[in-house]
Amino acid sequence: MYTVNEIMNLSLFKKFKILTGKEYLTNTVTTTVILEFESSRINYAGYCYGYFVLISYFFASISPELVNGSIKNLLQKRVSGIAIKLLPDEHIPSISFSVQKKIMYPF
Repeated sequence: MYTVNEIMNLSLFKKFKILTGKEYLTNTVTTTVILEFESSRINYAGYCYGYFVLISYFFASISPELVNGSIKNLLQKRVSGIAIKLLPDEHIPSISFSVQKKIMYPF
């Protein structure tokens, strides 16, 4: 088993920035999942604490709001961590932060 902090220290994540939830860096990670589809196509029944979810933003680059449903569902499931993979010239849309604040569970 690993912690979110140990995963974030891997070379793969060296350019990633931790945006919120630094107090959750000690969350245990037992499973890593790559999510590449918007929330309407995913059944989140098995997602829970222990999951580290890497969201590929590429599927939603034209409509950033597609990512927000996924983030909301994952936060409600209390996954251990969420990482969003962006292209170098992209930014996380501010609407994603408002979704996170509504749930009140930092990722």
